[in-house]
Amino acid sequence: MFIKNNKIFRTLSTFSRKEWLGLMTYCNEKTHHKALLSLLSILEKSFPSFELSKITIHGLLFPESTYDDLKLRQLFHRLQKITEDYLIQQHAQNDANKDLLLAKHFKSKNLEKQHRFFQDKLLKKQLANIQIQDFKTAYYLETEKMDVLEAKMDRSIEPNLQNVHFTLDKLYLAEKIKLACSAINYSRINKHEYDLGFIEDIEEKIQKYITPSDISLFALYQTYLFTRYDKEEHFDDLQRILQENEFKKNDVSDIIFTMSINYCIRKINALKPIYFEKLFRVYKAQLTAGCSYDDHGQISPVTIRNILTVALRLKEYEWSEHFVNSHHDKLPILHREDNYNYLMARIHYVKHEYKQSMRLLAQSEPTDFLNNITSRVLLSKCYYETDEYDLLDNSLENFRIYLLRHKNKGYHFIFHVNFIKYLKQIVKAKYLTKTRRTSFLEKLKSETQIAEKAWLLEISS
Repeated sequence: MFIKNNKIFRTLSTFSRKEWLGLMTYCNEKTHHKALLSLLSILEKSFPSFELSKITIHGLLFPESTYDDLKLRQLFHRLQKITEDYLIQQHAQNDANKDLLLAKHFKSKNLEKQHRFFQDKLLKKQLANIQIQDFKTAYYLETEKMDVLEAKMDRSIEPNLQNVHFTLDKLYLAEKIKLACSAINYSRINKHEYDLGFIEDIEEKIQKYITPSDISLFALYQTYLFTRYDKEEHFDDLQRILQENEFKKNDVSDIIFTMSINYCIRKINALKPIYFEKLFRVYKAQLTAGCSYDDHGQISPVTIRNILTVALRLKEYEWSEHFVNSHHDKLPILHREDNYNYLMARIHYVKHEYKQSMRLLAQSEPTDFLNNITSRVLLSKCYYETDEYDLLDNSLENFRIYLLRHKNKGYHFIFHVNFIKYLKQIVKAKYLTKTRRTSFLEKLKSETQIAEKAWLLEISS
């Protein structure tokens, strides 16, 4: 309980190996506090499980002293603070606008050479990355031109005001459209009605103002249109842009891919299976752009499972296998092997290679609840498909007992309890009379809180 509730443990449990090395280097440079550095070394060696008690940690740090809880808590607090300082420094170093900040700083200090160096860097970066335009950088560069022209004190020269106006409009529109997309998306989730301001009043003007040559802004506006009005033509326009241009990971492309995925899922839920192929293309474009990964190059197990589900639905077996194998090291180190084995087991299952699937599932004993229940479900399906009814019965009973120990898991509990109940009944249903079998099927169809409903209906029909 101490480990789970302690702030520093929660912070460090998310670290990559690179971040650990960076933190240890940073701490050695910033402090000579021996106990703090020793604590960091102890935690690094026990990562990621941190299976340590306060008494154990105290004994390792102060072997000749009696236990002092206050002293230990103060040390944890000190480590948390220096870790936060390290994270702030890292984010500052990785900030995409650091060249912009440095250019402004050197300008304010009248250091012309340094100012010009970072200004040139910004211009090169903008020209090399025109598909995902940095609107703040563009605005800064235009105002720089204006300052230079105004400094000449020649009223016959137009001081670049028109371009400054245009770039400021683009900067504002990009921020406004991003915010509008997020508001519309959340309104579908929480049913809250958002006032989008005057964007809807100037939509006709925006359509004339934003041209396809402004690739990122045009793509962002198409995203707003299909998100708000649910029109396929705008979604298809955006997909052409994604296929024809090289997008990179940033706040603009993130919102574009998120809204595209949500749109496809809405269409799939509206029984339009053609959108499985469109969603697959979106996922592949998202992977190419790097938007499926976090800042450390890792991919969420949820994300990789979602992508795999669509790929397997389309029978992209070869692509799926290569995808999972190539992303093994990109999965978070915590539960990495469990996640990898489950993903490969799913591929074997849909290929009807049940023995290989069961072998992979047998190699893992997931401690994470979601990994555990998804593995148990897949194993139960394998047993059913191979007519291993005795093993299935034992597996389902063990599954039921496991769920009873986790009654507090909300809808996961009831959904999987019902899965067990109906799967057991399906095995027995072959011995039912026609009337009772029909009644059972109607009850299954009407059940709303159940996992793997489509599969259960398939095997019971």
